[in-house]
Amino acid sequence: MFLRQAQRLVDHAKGFPAVKKTYLANTAAIILVLGDPRWKVCFPQATTREWDPEYRANNEAIFLCSLGAAIQNIQLGVAAEGLTSAWLSGGGEDLTNRELAEVLGYPIWMKAYGTIPIGYPAVDQDRRYRRPLEQLAHWNGYQPRQYRRHAQVDFYESTLRPFAMYRGDESVDSWPDRDEMLGEWKEAFAGDLANPDGVLEQEADFSVPRVIGQATKRRNS
Repeated sequence: MFLRQAQRLVDHAKGFPAVKKTYLANTAAIILVLGDPRWKVCFPQATTREWDPEYRANNEAIFLCSLGAAIQNIQLGVAAEGLTSAWLSGGGEDLTNRELAEVLGYPIWMKAYGTIPIGYPAVDQDRRYRRPLEQLAHWNGYQPRQYRRHAQVDFYESTLRPFAMYRGDESVDSWPDRDEMLGEWKEAFAGDLANPDGVLEQEADFSVPRVIGQATKRRNS
């Protein structure tokens, strides 16, 4: 089932840096985190019509954030026991969810937002690329010089992410090919400030990829 889901990524989400699911052969258990939409009624509900859209949207955010927190806590608990895990978000796709519901017997209107295979690590994977903390921590207000510009987000998604996300180095300074990978954005991704001039931009549409980069050229193939 998950192998078929992984192949759909290859076929229909070209350019996404998907991982081969061969590790599933060594999985000891798989935990599913089901989202039951009935519990949204426990969140704040609007009592006036004009506020109904806002509270509905907020409740959806609470619902999804709660599921994400549950998934993260499971993965932290797994790591504390010396095991390893992955978050296969493909269970949230309708086709995969229908197949899971048929196999496991849960109502199809629930959704497996998180499927978490657990196993024994073959290699040490305790380090991954992380954005420098100096760019993430804001004190006493939002710091515009730590803002990442639209073009930088586009560059990360289309060019850098597939090379960065599975490397065993937290800092790009450890990459022997840092200059080649980062190009003109070296200071923005490796330095203390992502946006030295402090200029903020207007909202833009990031609901779909905006550019085709070095690592995502297969999208249109």
